[in-house]
Amino acid sequence: MKKLLAILLLCFSASVFATPKPAYSVAEITITDKEGYQKDLWPKIQKLLTDAGAVVIVGGGQSEGIVGLPKMADRITIIKFKSYGQAKGFYASKSYQDLKPSAERYVKVKLYIVEGE
Repeated sequence: MKKLLAILLLCFSASVFATPKPAYSVAEITITDKEGYQKDLWPKIQKLLTDAGAVVIVGGGQSEGIVGLPKMADRITIIKFKSYGQAKGFYASKSYQDLKPSAERYVKVKLYIVEGE
């Protein structure tokens, strides 16, 4: 019985003190208004991300489809959050939701949140 109690206590302690895994937002972006995206939308998104403590890992740049697959987006971004909950909270936040209608004028986005290491 003591052994079982010790194992349960150890498991509980490990889960209480475990640090959450980071999460990544991966976006496939098709730009419909490049000037508006660069001058209006992206600076606002960058500020929201900075304020949230998120880090842009990949912010576009050269990309291509591989193994004969066509390129599906103009831009790929990968953003690191401290946790899955933080990423979900960011995209559900009033600040982000308020920005979405103007974003839809400049881009079409497929957005994923992935927990990782």
